[in-house]
Amino acid sequence: MAEATVQAIFQVASEIYDIVQEVKANKERCQRFATRVRCLVEPLRGVRRLNNADNAIYERALTQLEKCLREGKIFLVKFRDAGIIKKIWKREDYKSDFDNFNVRLDGLVSALSLGLEAATKARIDKMFEQQRKLNEDRMDEEIDFNKLLEDLKEGQQKMSVDMDSRFDEVDVSLEEITEKLDDLRMSKETSEHDKKIGQPSDELKIIESEELKIKELIGEGRIGKVYKAVYNKHTVAVKRFTEKSTGTMLAKNLRDEAEKMKKFDAENVVRLYGICTEIGSHLLVMEYMSEKDLRSVLDNPSKYNLTWRRRLRMALEGACGIYRIHNAKPPMLHRSISSSKFLVNEDLHIKISDCGFSLTKASARRHESSSTKTTLKYIAPEHLQDVHTSYTVKSEVYSYGIVMWEIATLKEPFEGKTDSGVQKYVCEEKKKEGIEDPKCPVEFADLIDKCRSYDAFVRPTFDVIVDELTKILTTYN
Repeated sequence: MAEATVQAIFQVASEIYDIVQEVKANKERCQRFATRVRCLVEPLRGVRRLNNADNAIYERALTQLEKCLREGKIFLVKFRDAGIIKKIWKREDYKSDFDNFNVRLDGLVSALSLGLEAATKARIDKMFEQQRKLNEDRMDEEIDFNKLLEDLKEGQQKMSVDMDSRFDEVDVSLEEITEKLDDLRMSKETSEHDKKIGQPSDELKIIESEELKIKELIGEGRIGKVYKAVYNKHTVAVKRFTEKSTGTMLAKNLRDEAEKMKKFDAENVVRLYGICTEIGSHLLVMEYMSEKDLRSVLDNPSKYNLTWRRRLRMALEGACGIYRIHNAKPPMLHRSISSSKFLVNEDLHIKISDCGFSLTKASARRHESSSTKTTLKYIAPEHLQDVHTSYTVKSEVYSYGIVMWEIATLKEPFEGKTDSGVQKYVCEEKKKEGIEDPKCPVEFADLIDKCRSYDAFVRPTFDVIVDELTKILTTYN
């Protein structure tokens, strides 16, 4: 089986290389994708014999790689055939698609490196080193976008003759295109600002409270408040832990966990710029997400035009964020997944927040009132039945299944039910809330049901979830 799969992988990889050669715009990201594919595929010729356990892992990774490449090929064909205006108009969507395919390749590196010589494995690890990849992708995307704008400008006179047909590609007017270009120019300027304050590095930045200009309160939770602020002339979000929760242990946990998270800079994960641990001011300084949390967006479907394609993309981006966390070095668990933990930017892309701060939050919660209410909505059945059950990846799959159910229905989960009511519904009656909208893609509804399975063993892992959502989004009309 493995040999046949490897041959199929070589075949589709060769087709990808040919397609990339035909791409005339946005070449940089396409070529980078092809380079990473080649880096993973070529060493497959020299894999040594594996033991039974490793061989099972390896064969599963080969199957996932073949699936990823086939879907990547379909995407690249569509991308190659898109016109300049469509590529500009759908810039964020294409960027997200490239990122998602890179996430999937990234997650296969470890398994596909089994049986390789040390030198070959080191070369692959270097190619897929996270910080290097992020810097390369940002640079490639910027080069490609600037080239698109140049091509558009140079061809403006010629395009005026057949402008109407060009706009028909994306069903927009000249005025909308003009507005979009203005937004993109502003986005580019914002990106330049972003480089000044948040160029990713392994070094944790300690920020003085005097460096922050607090603008307004934008959120409040059990253990602190979130403010919109300005840092180095750039808008950021500042999470401040409550005065009651400050202390030596919280300061230590905040610093230790922030050190770990600063090294984990990834797409679909809210960026951490730095921390403040002054007496009375325990702060996290983070990327600002203008539309607040996912739950707030889902509560306003008309305002945000939540089409099924947009909702499927959100589900995929959220899954990619968690997948990145699970595949960090060392691997991590979020431990608090809910729709309020996903933040949304102005382009309605979502990122997971509060990653890696479980000890910090635990320190802060020691000072909470014992009457503080908690919710069981996102907790897997095995934990509702026994709080001592080990928390695993499958626990987070269940939680994300609830989040995807929210995305599909736009409703609050278990609305009107108390915690005891939720426990009875899930554990004793073994029920799941249904999806009544007939327009919901059947495959999406099936995936949501699998993630919310009562039996943790049959829930899919996040690599499978990302694969399935990519396939659903790619084939959705």
